[in-house]
Amino acid sequence: MSDDYYELLEIERTADDGAIKSSFRKLAMRWHPDRNPGDAEAEARFKAIGEAYEVLKDPQKRAAYDQYGKAAFENGGRGQVRAQQGFFMVERTCPTCRGAGQVIAEPCGSCRGAGRVDQPKTLSVNIPPGVDDGTRIRLSGEGEAGERGAPSGDLYIFLHLRRHSVFQRDGSTLFCQVPISFSTAALGGSITVPGMDRVGHDIRIPAGIQSGKQLRQRGAGMPVLNGRGTGDLVIEVLVETPTKLTAKQRELLEAFRETETGDESPQSRGFFDRLKDMWDELTD
Repeated sequence: MSDDYYELLEIERTADDGAIKSSFRKLAMRWHPDRNPGDAEAEARFKAIGEAYEVLKDPQKRAAYDQYGKAAFENGGRGQVRAQQGFFMVERTCPTCRGAGQVIAEPCGSCRGAGRVDQPKTLSVNIPPGVDDGTRIRLSGEGEAGERGAPSGDLYIFLHLRRHSVFQRDGSTLFCQVPISFSTAALGGSITVPGMDRVGHDIRIPAGIQSGKQLRQRGAGMPVLNGRGTGDLVIEVLVETPTKLTAKQRELLEAFRETETGDESPQSRGFFDRLKDMWDELTD
């Protein structure tokens, strides 16, 4: 059996791509091991035909072979091709085998020689407590499969948190606005605020608190990611003015208003005092 690629494929050196492909298919079918069971010579010829075709079907490899023969591919000799450029011999990675040093003559119809196929897979991912928006989780070995038996890469999952209807978050600190009644704001008291941990947290409301005041509950916030402890819960008080009063409630508020001296609402009294001083200066 000749080791010349053109003779193996039974073609002329001037054969075009179509003639090379047509002759390879005919010879591969003739010498295929399935058609020649137990014939070692047929198997060897089949492999030699495949090797010849992989070189001659590639214009760059063919040019290198035409000039240097098989020596163009001998470099410890695997996965490299050589070509002459002027006085220099240039060596580069084989574009067909990508440096592997071998090619598949008849690739699988499913993977086409890559050794991998696309297949959906469902994964179970553990989400640690305290993750924030944009947190990245790596699943080792669950990424894209490597070619021709190479190990698989990693899969990275980026988390995006859905906005909560009550709580806002800054790191491990939770914020929320809590409306309280007019009487609770004036007299003080205690309210229970359910936290993200589904536990009710008792918050003491000091007498005379103003709308917009913030109160902090230590340890009632979010867990610290990859750490110990829990953040805080910060509530912003919103004093709600009553809109529907019974006759008795109106009577009591009227009686309260009659006893007001202005000292009960220092901010309101101070504002109007400043306005009065301003008008006095303008009229002088």
